[in-house]
Parts: sequence; structure tokens; C-alpha cells
Amino acid sequence: MMTKLQDFATQQNVTERQIYRLLQKYADELQGLYERRGQNGTWLTDEACEILHSKMRQQPVIVSDGALARQAEELKAKNLELLEELHTVQTDMIELQKQNTKLIAETARISLLEADNDVKTQKLAAADDEKQQLQAEITQLRQQLESEKQRPLTLRERFFGRKN
Repeated sequence: MMTKLQDFATQQNVTERQIYRLLQKYADELQGLYERRGQNGTWLTDEACEILHSKMRQQPVIVSDGALARQAEELKAKNLELLEELHTVQTDMIELQKQNTKLIAETARISLLEADNDVKTQKLAAADDEKQQLQAEITQLRQQLESEKQRPLTLRERFFGRKN
């Protein structure tokens, strides 16, 4: 007795495509046990049905469920979106790392400039202190000179003049 391939696939809860794959895979064993009848489809003998059934038990065929296939496609799409988002985040992270490196270099440069500025400020403060000391000394010497000019001349100084 002959069974139509579509009916056998329905009985086994698999797709016709999976049965066709098995027919191609085990073509040597199934030689002459099935025939193609043009528009009427492919017909299997009882022996071909038994061989295919035993092969499917040895290698279980995964039953395709439309809902699972849709869910798999949705998950693939979601996975692609997440991969794109991950790529964007990684690109942003690389950019932030570059900016961070620039900021670290700028911070180091600013620290060096501040240290140099501190040294210059200390030198300036020391120079300012020295200037104030010199001005105080000049003021003191002027006062001494004024007081020297204010004192009365001695007899010798009147005759020979003041020593400068």
C-alpha cells in the first residue's frame, strides 16, 4: 500500500521538508521504495514508511512550531538590536577613554604649571622680601646721612670739610 508523503509527515508530526531531507540522506536504502508522481506528489511504500520511521527514532526530528519559530526570529531581532546597542556603547566607551586620557594629560600639565607657578611665587616673595630689606636699609642710611648733616661741624671738619 502506498502513502502520500504529506500524510506520512502529518502522522509523524514533522514537516514535509524534513521527510524530503531524510529521503535525500538515505536515498540508497530507499531506492525504489518511493515514487514521484508529478503534481500528485511523492508516494511512499509501507516499507519506506517503516525505514523512515526507524531513522527518525534514531535521529529525533525536531518538530517545528510556528510560535517557536516566530519567537526565535523575535529573539534574533532582539539579539541584533542588543549587539548594535553594545557596539554603540563600546564606541562610546572608547571615546570616553580617549577623552579621559586627554583630561589626565591636561591635569598633569596643569599640575606641572602650578608647581612651576608655586616656585616662581616663592622666588617672587623672596625677591620682594629682599627688596623690602634693601629699602629699609636705604631708609636707615638716609636717616643716618640726615642726622650726620644735622649735627654741628667739628673744628677739623670746618677747616678740612666733611668726609663723605
